[in-house]
Amino acid sequence: MKIQAELDALDTEIEALEDHASSLGAQAYELRSKRDALISQAILEEKLLADSTWEIQSQGGSSSSYLEFTGNWEGSMQKIREMARKDYHSSFSLMDGVDLRFDDNDMTIQFADPKLILPFAKKNNLKLSGANITDRLAKLKREVAALETLVHQFNL
Repeated sequence: MKIQAELDALDTEIEALEDHASSLGAQAYELRSKRDALISQAILEEKLLADSTWEIQSQGGSSSSYLEFTGNWEGSMQKIREMARKDYHSSFSLMDGVDLRFDDNDMTIQFADPKLILPFAKKNNLKLSGANITDRLAKLKREVAALETLVHQFNL
């Protein structure tokens, strides 16, 4: 019975520690949320994104469009990186439907709806480039022309 009493005591202690760890995790989450909100506020109010350069990216359609930072990590962009990036993969909300993400050494702005890109870019004075999209469009046009030729050639 002595072993059973020790097991019960250990189980009670483990449960108490797990409850405490859960409470600490919840407190840390709340602090992270407050921190992220302050970072978002600083970026938007201090206009830290102004005049930064971004490439419009699209993965298989407009529903997965995002902006990829292609400028220099100087000045305000360095300040954003120092404030916001605390890990190689981190993300936080700038506003509803707009998230700033760090993945390794890349910074992107993700949009829940591609229609948010242009108003957000104008409001924050972002410099946008769409070279990748125009290159993809030209390639798709060539592919369509080649397919149309085949269809006409074989009366498909």
